[in-house]
Amino acid sequence: MVPVELNSSYTRGMLARDRSLPLRFLPLIAVLLAFVGCGGTEPASQTAASTAQASASVPPTTTKPLPRGAERISFTDPSNATRVMRGASASAGPITATPASVEFGVVRPHSIVEGEIELRNASSQPIVIEKATPSCTCTTVEMVGKEIPANGTLMMPMSMKTNDAIGAKFAKVDLVFRGVPQVLTVSYNAETAFIVRATPPYIDTTTADPSGKIELDPNKLRGQFKIQADDRKPFRVLSVDNAAPKFLDFNPSQDAPRWEYTLLYDFSTTPDAQIPRWVIVETDRDDCPLVDLRMRHPATRYVPAIPFEQFRAAAGATSPGETGEFSILLKKFTGKILAVKSGDPKFKVLSTSQTADETGVMIEVKFVISAEIRGTYLFPVRFTVEVINPTTGTPAPPVQADLFIYGLVR
Repeated sequence: MVPVELNSSYTRGMLARDRSLPLRFLPLIAVLLAFVGCGGTEPASQTAASTAQASASVPPTTTKPLPRGAERISFTDPSNATRVMRGASASAGPITATPASVEFGVVRPHSIVEGEIELRNASSQPIVIEKATPSCTCTTVEMVGKEIPANGTLMMPMSMKTNDAIGAKFAKVDLVFRGVPQVLTVSYNAETAFIVRATPPYIDTTTADPSGKIELDPNKLRGQFKIQADDRKPFRVLSVDNAAPKFLDFNPSQDAPRWEYTLLYDFSTTPDAQIPRWVIVETDRDDCPLVDLRMRHPATRYVPAIPFEQFRAAAGATSPGETGEFSILLKKFTGKILAVKSGDPKFKVLSTSQTADETGVMIEVKFVISAEIRGTYLFPVRFTVEVINPTTGTPAPPVQADLFIYGLVR
C-alpha cells in the first residue's frame, strides 16, 4: 500500500455554532460485496468482488433503514399506478417477461425501486434460468437455477438502488435460459433528484471569448439563484456557506416560510484563492438538509485523473460525535485502490469498502469528524489508484485525485 501525505489543507471556513433543532441523518445505504482499508495511517486492504451472476449479489433491500427523504417504490403497489409506467412485454423463445421495462420517474437519492416481473413459459417442458446478470451492483435479482414450470409462470423480484448522483439512472438484467439461444433483457429506469434543488444548479462567473477560451467575467461575480421544493412545501433556508442567507424580497424575521426563495451572492471582493468550489445551502428540511451549487470560476477548474462519477459526494447531516459516510463510483475502472486519505486534519478516514462490476468500482468511505465542527463543511479526500492495462495486464504508475465531500453537523 502507498501512503499519501498531503502538505496543504483545502478546508473551508467553519462556523462554530450551536443548533436548537436536533437532527440525526441516517447513514447512507450502499450494497457492498467486498471490503478494503487504506494505506498509511488510515489503513485499508483491497478486495475486488464481481457480480457476474445475480446469485452472488447482495440485495440492496438491506435491513438498514433508508435515509430521510429516500423512498421504497414498488411498481406492483396500486398506490403507485399513476406514478410508475410499465413497458410492454418481451420474449426470448418460449419465455415472456411482463413488464420487460419499468419507468419509475423522479425518485430521491438512496431510494429503492422494486417489483416482481412475471416470467411465463409457453412450452410443454420446464425451463431453468442459467444466468441472471445485472448491469450494475445497484440492481439485484436472485434467479439462477430456478425453474419456470411448463405452461406456467415464475415471479422474478427485482430491485434497484439509487445513489446521490443526480440524473438518469438505468439498470438491466440479462436472463439466459437453458436450451434457449436468445437472451431476455428486463430494465428499470429512473431520474434521481433531491426534493429541494437550486435553479440553475451552479453559479457561473465565466464567459468565452471569440476564440473559445474561458475567462472570468467580473460582471458575473454578483448575481442570484433560486432554491425551490419540488413538492411545494414551505421550508426555511438557514445558511449559505455557514453565513446568514441574503434574500431577494424576503425578510426571514417577518415573512412566513415559502417553498421557493431567490438568494443573492457576491464574490466581487473574494480573492481567487478563497473562491469556493461549491456553495452549500442549508435548509430546515430533514429530508433534504443540504443543497450544493457548483462554482464555475477559473480558480475552481478541476479535471481529476481518476474517473469519478461526479467530482463531489454528499455525506448528509450528522449529530456531533457521529461518523460521516459517502459513496462514489469509479466509472469503468480496472485497477487497485492503493490509499484513501483525508486532505484536512479535521476529518480522518476510518474505513473503506468496495464492490466491482462492469460499470466500475463503487466505494463507500466512513470518516471521523472533529468535535469542534458545526454547520456545513467541505473537504477533499485524496484517492491513490493503480490502473491496470486490460490488454497487457500490467499496472501503470499510481495516480492521485481529490474527491470533495460536503456535509453538515448540527
